[in-house]
Amino acid sequence: EARTALEPVVCRIAAERIGEDKLLELKDSVDRMQQSVETADIDTFLETNKQFHDIIAWSTGNALFGYMTDALMRITGGTVMGVDHPAALRKTTLKAHVSIYEALSNHDTDLSEDRMRDHIKEYARYAERKFPEVLSQVLPWNQALGG
Repeated sequence: EARTALEPVVCRIAAERIGEDKLLELKDSVDRMQQSVETADIDTFLETNKQFHDIIAWSTGNALFGYMTDALMRITGGTVMGVDHPAALRKTTLKAHVSIYEALSNHDTDLSEDRMRDHIKEYARYAERKFPEVLSQVLPWNQALGG
């Protein structure tokens, strides 16, 4: 719920404000994710997934969005909570990231927001379906931050 509420709005704001330098970083993240999907490199996939969302949040120019997204990605990105990322999910995530990148590169606020919302909801549906017990757990703060 937290990511569904926050990230689409953050993506809308980023679509208005994102500069060419951040678009290049985002494209590099998408390209690296594609390579990780092709080579089944889960560590690079997870790294680029987090990086993608962080770049978007920091592109708003609002540090609070950056910090909040970073914290949410650390908690809900899967590995801390025990959610795995099989090949099909990695491919779906890559497709979503490409479509979000395209919307952001066109500075299309509505489309950027919609595509991010769809992406987050799709991941939430996957996690709820495959790992319902994980989502109902209380996660200690030190574990959430990898401590």
